[in-house]
Amino acid sequence: MKALILAAGFGSRLLPFTKNTPKALFPVAGRSLLHIIILSLQNAGCKAVIINTHHLHKKIDSYLLQQKFAIPVITRYEPQILGTGGAIKNVADFWDDNPFMVINCDIFTDIDLKKVYDFHLTHGHPVTLVLHDDPQFNTVSVNKEGFITDFHDSTLLPSHSVSVSNIHRSGETERLTFTGIQVLDPQILEFIPDNIFSSTIDSYRQLISENKKVCAFIAKEYQWKDIGSPERYRQVVFEQMAPEAFKHAFSTWPDKKIFRTRLKGDGSDRNWYRLTSGNGHWSW
Repeated sequence: MKALILAAGFGSRLLPFTKNTPKALFPVAGRSLLHIIILSLQNAGCKAVIINTHHLHKKIDSYLLQQKFAIPVITRYEPQILGTGGAIKNVADFWDDNPFMVINCDIFTDIDLKKVYDFHLTHGHPVTLVLHDDPQFNTVSVNKEGFITDFHDSTLLPSHSVSVSNIHRSGETERLTFTGIQVLDPQILEFIPDNIFSSTIDSYRQLISENKKVCAFIAKEYQWKDIGSPERYRQVVFEQMAPEAFKHAFSTWPDKKIFRTRLKGDGSDRNWYRLTSGNGHWSW
């Protein structure tokens, strides 16, 4: 298996933080998102990784020069952003005859990528998209046989405060979130135009219109977070680092959910919080 990590975007939803740092290099518990994804691919048996770049591309190149991975990791700079489909087609010379994986750089997940790849090898269809239940982004319709039937406009979603069971399930289909993780057969390149901006979703709609199957791998028992906004990024960092903070303070892992309460500041630009779990609490 080879893989493409999509890292060319401007990170507009994460402004102003992405003015100086590409979102692929945002840290979580001491490691960049890019580092975490590369290690996950490496552990899944990936043989080589290519990363498409554009915004602050030199910072990504510089970062990679300082790393030592067990597999080759290279970049492909896009002078103009090509979109997901265009990025896949732009590295056509990188692919071999085997199915390949494509993964967004701005996600945090423990989804088993080897299990995803092995699943793709079993069904004989050209595309596998990994889906997860996130009410804020549930725009992909999947039927009871596990095939994707439609992609919907995210701007038309109801408020995610509404009950999931009322808004995402209808008849024999349900709506789930595309995680940004996918496995594709090389034949998918035939459905992507050359040298222009394109979306893979358009290619998948074409596949479906031609009665070809787009398979869903539904990741129910895993964690997945899109880190596309400052608040979602902060939440992921909190969830990953809060247990470490408790272990540091009490020499043990918390056995209950950790809650965070904002405290009055000390006059500096630092933010202070109290973490509470069971009978223990710690301020930072």
